[in-house]
Amino acid sequence: MSGSAHRGRGHGRKKPKPSCLETRPHGASSNEEPGTLGGQKGHALTRLYREKSAPVVHTDEFFSKFHLKCRAARYKVHMPGCQCSKISSIKHLLENTPKPGSEAETSSTSDAINGSLVQTPLSQLNGLVVLPEVKKISAIYVCEDTNWIMFLKNRATTELKLKSEVFATPLTVPSHEQRTATSSDFKVSCAICLLRREPNGFVCVSSPSVRSVEMVRDLAQRQKMECMKHGTNSLHPDHCDYVCVLPRRLLWDLEIAKTRGQAAMVCKDISTLMQSQGIPFGALSGNLNHHQLGNHLKSLLWITKDDTDSNSVHWMVMVYDDTESNKKKCFSLDLPGGKRHLGETSFDGARRETEEETSLQVDETWIVGEPRKGRGKGNEGNIYYFLRPPADLMLKELESNSFWQQPG
Repeated sequence: MSGSAHRGRGHGRKKPKPSCLETRPHGASSNEEPGTLGGQKGHALTRLYREKSAPVVHTDEFFSKFHLKCRAARYKVHMPGCQCSKISSIKHLLENTPKPGSEAETSSTSDAINGSLVQTPLSQLNGLVVLPEVKKISAIYVCEDTNWIMFLKNRATTELKLKSEVFATPLTVPSHEQRTATSSDFKVSCAICLLRREPNGFVCVSSPSVRSVEMVRDLAQRQKMECMKHGTNSLHPDHCDYVCVLPRRLLWDLEIAKTRGQAAMVCKDISTLMQSQGIPFGALSGNLNHHQLGNHLKSLLWITKDDTDSNSVHWMVMVYDDTESNKKKCFSLDLPGGKRHLGETSFDGARRETEEETSLQVDETWIVGEPRKGRGKGNEGNIYYFLRPPADLMLKELESNSFWQQPG
């Protein structure tokens, strides 16, 4: 009988490769701990730990020592004492893998046979930890003097200390790297453990009075023109194409539309409002009635779906013209905001991102009500601020209106 005839249920399938913590040599009991096996079993276990070696820990010269070794485009910063799977795995490797070339490494085989694994002095990552976002982590960075107690006492100070080390002028850079390697080659962001304590911030200019929101829109447009006077490249690369005011009710109808026909009808109404606010529609959008809601706009729509004023308020949204895009061919709508920088508060990050994306300058006096926390996976590290122009700013805008400047 052929081999295929013997295949029953489950045979012939490729079994998933277990992790080093799950793998045991043939014949080992499930109750035995790693490092308690002798003979060939101990040799097998030792090989497992050697194949998955511990990363090198750096504590200084982030750029010249750490970044030039990792070559990662993105890094994540974890809080002291983080218990995520990546940090836990690295702690385990540091505890049970001897340093390369050390006396402990040369004797690791006999140690495993005798029933013990070598412990390294770096078993505790007591500080802010930077991990490269790569498949195989060969090095990590630990910021000294940012332990758990210091972090609890002043989060911003510890994050700013790390930031100063990350973006410090490199002390020593190899000559062949001096032209190509710069701190702009990579991005550093906060892991979810940090964002649970100080989330990323987003803003929504909202009011039942459409005129007050339109006043903010006009202010953003004027501030944009002021920026452009300084040169064509003065706007941030993430700056939106347009800013418009839309009823939340229409945005919600688009979010819950179940058919293409329903979505097309809502998009047609949105297009009419956008055109009435001076947003030009290109040649491709003559018959285009398709708009795409961004993730953060969608999130806030669901967060506020049960609010008493949900059907009466107007929101200021950013508009990105993606009608020329081969993938989207639509107008993308979203809220200002984004990832906070190290040392920033949630609102500081939201304020900076708002100016970068819309040119609108806001401060704490704009905040109305309590901020709303994001919900669900992928949104728990976000917080949303509702903004409304202060009374003195609105009075100033009204006084500058030509209607009030007419004689008599």
